[in-house]
This record gives sequence, C-alpha cells and structure tokens, in this order.
Amino acid sequence: MTLVLNGTDNSATTPAVTGTDTDTGIYYPTSNQVAIATNGTQALLVDASQNVGIGTASPTSYLSGSGLAVYRATGDSQIASSAGTTSNAASVRLYNTTNAQAEIAAGGSTYSAWGGANSLNFLALQNSGAMTFNTTASSITAERMRINAFGIGLGGGVPSSGTGVTFPASQSASSDANTLDDYEEGTFTPNLVNNGSSSTFTVKNGYYRKIGSLVICWVDFDGGNSGTAGTTLQVTGLPFTMITGPRSAMNGGFWGANGLAANNGGFDPQGTTTTVNIYIGGGIVTSQATYLSGTIIYMASA
Repeated sequence: MTLVLNGTDNSATTPAVTGTDTDTGIYYPTSNQVAIATNGTQALLVDASQNVGIGTASPTSYLSGSGLAVYRATGDSQIASSAGTTSNAASVRLYNTTNAQAEIAAGGSTYSAWGGANSLNFLALQNSGAMTFNTTASSITAERMRINAFGIGLGGGVPSSGTGVTFPASQSASSDANTLDDYEEGTFTPNLVNNGSSSTFTVKNGYYRKIGSLVICWVDFDGGNSGTAGTTLQVTGLPFTMITGPRSAMNGGFWGANGLAANNGGFDPQGTTTTVNIYIGGGIVTSQATYLSGTIIYMASA
C-alpha cells in the first residue's frame, strides 16, 4: 500500500492522508478534530473532547451514532442500539446471529407502543421467549423470577395459563416472616365418616386455597351417609397436615342434615393429621350425617 499526503486537500472526499484509494483516509475537519472517511463519506470522527462519532459529525458523548451495533463473528455477544425521538423508543436489542432475542426500549412523551408514554420496556421478542432473572450464591446459579406471556413465575415456577403469579410446585420456605413464599389452590377428595368407618356418599367435593401456612377448605357431601352412627363424626382427607398445639385452633362452620343441626356446628383439629372432629354446642357429634356443606380454616404444618 502506498501512503499519499494530499497537501492542502482536507475533506471527506479528498482526505489529507490516503492510500491509493484517494477518497478513503484520514482528514482534519476543523481545529482539534480528526476523522476517517470511506468512499468519500465521513465514517468516524474524534472531537476536541475525545467524543467519538460514528456516522455523525457532532458526537455528544464518548460514543455517538445512529443505529450503533456491536457484533462478534461467533458466540452470543451481539448488540444493536438506536436513538429515539419523542414518538419512537430508544432501544438496545440483543441478537443471536441475525435474530433479535430481547430488547430494552425507553419511550418518549408521546410514545404509544407497549407500556405507553415515558415507559421503560423489557421485551422478549421471540414468540416462545421468556425473561428470566437469575442470581448466584455460593457458586450456585438459580432462577429467581421468570416473566412470560402468562405472568410472573417465582423460584422456578413457570406460568402456563391465564395471567398471574406462579409459585414453585414445592414450597421454598423463607425464614423471613414477612415473605409470602407459598400459594396454591386446587381440589381434593375429602370424606365424612363416623370415626373412620366407610361412608356411602356419591358426592364428595373438596376445594382448597393455601396462602403460606393458612389453609381454607370448602367441603360438600351428599347422596349417601357417613357410616355407622355412635362414634365421632369426622371430616378426613384434608389436603395438608395441620399443626398441633395452641396454634392449631381453627375456625369454620357447616350446614348439615340428619344428625347435624343447621348452622351451629364447628370443627376440632386433630393435630399432625388431616382430620377434624365435628362439634355441636360444645359436644362431639356421634350421629350419622346424610348431608354436610362447610368451610374449614386451619394452619398447615408446612
């Protein structure tokens, strides 16, 4: 390559220092500035404040440009950014080869897409994509939060329908008393029996909601009876084992038929079990029941 000094020529079309390609080289646009031109057009400029402009003659920061992009030939490090206006977001977009994977976009005062005016948006651009937040402690990296099309998942929970917050299937208990670390709801099959004898109910419905250690159950029995009368009437098969001791006190009530008086019954927890005894007026119910619908509230052991 031959180095050419062009004397007084000093512009993007005729740089002061070139090779044999006379419209590509180094020139000095004005005092205390140096620039590089390619094909007769300014490509890069460094000003007196050491600001670098790519595709701009007036850099306002250490690195300025329109549609800046940084790529690697191999690997995952690929980033592109764009300058925004009051109506279009300024963004940083992450790529894998030529496919955009995620974007951070900040909208202006009249911005209408995604979060609206003056919003900051974190976007997973792939149809099946999710944003995950991971932390590392004691050399173990774990997922702490996930956001996908259905909501927010915590501690490895993955939302799969609707919209809401999903907790992991197995509770990851916190030692902080002010942390909600468990939520669950679903159905179960309870039983209404006289001290463990077989019932003949054709309807045995159970629904529950667990918030931390608080469990709320709704039960319904019909189309049969609770078995042989004369022994303690119980609801068995609750979805979680209850605690024992003073904290095992529970609340609830029922409406029943046959041996049960309407609307005046209560439940006695049998600690470290999934069973409650039924009381009326302070006494254990021993008669047979042919119908019961009620709510049971208790504290679970875990």
